Amino acid sequence: CYAPSENAIIVSGDVNADEIIGKMKMLSYMVPSRTAVERLPYIWKDKEPSFSIIPSSGRTAEISVSWTMPATPEDFVGTIQPVVHKQLIDELGYIVSGRIRQVLASKDIATADVRYVHLSSTETGADEEFRVSVIVGDSSALPAAAAVSEALSLLRKNGVSLAERENAHRAFMRKMFCLASRPVRPDKEYVDLCVNAFLFGSVPVSRTQLYDFYRSKNVSDTTSVAALNRMAFVMMRPDRNLAVQIRCASDISVDSLKT
Repeated sequence: CYAPSENAIIVSGDVNADEIIGKMKMLSYMVPSRTAVERLPYIWKDKEPSFSIIPSSGRTAEISVSWTMPATPEDFVGTIQPVVHKQLIDELGYIVSGRIRQVLASKDIATADVRYVHLSSTETGADEEFRVSVIVGDSSALPAAAAVSEALSLLRKNGVSLAERENAHRAFMRKMFCLASRPVRPDKEYVDLCVNAFLFGSVPVSRTQLYDFYRSKNVSDTTSVAALNRMAFVMMRPDRNLAVQIRCASDISVDSLKT
């Protein structure tokens, strides 16, 4: 039920191709024919902000703030746009995480972890999602949520500094170098690349190729800062496509998250 030819078989690892083909032919006799199901087209819809509290019995609280964005247009999936977008959003993730750590530290809130996640539409076939999560002691859940809100608001209002961008770019390049230098990769990563290419039209690219591409780019710092500021302003809206969630044992009202 998916392009390009309604069928796909992906085999990864050290295998004998003739044996695999023979087994697949044998198994094909056991699979009944069916009518292909048409895949529904992707449609972007703006969403109202959502706030939720998830009860927990642990000693720590997790504060999660996420935004959704439209998926990469189909005509651009096979281009370099998703690759450039990945760099920008990863660098923004480093900057957001750093800002949150600074504000939490200034308020003497002990922090176990601050991390971000980018879920790309070229890997999920759904909306793009950018999420930042903070783990603190349960008793600090509400003040930590306020600190996170302050850090994000100031970042969107005042923008990214040149020094922040430089540090984020170095961190991003270190990560890409480490990934490209890994001598062994699990078969699942190769399978995922093939699946994403088949289902969503993305182009399978090795990590070495990605690192070489990023290393060869010659974009000025001022241009990158302007792009990051534009992304932060457009993406990190307080009134649309925002979801705030706190998992904690403390008694916190949802209304307290909206103020």
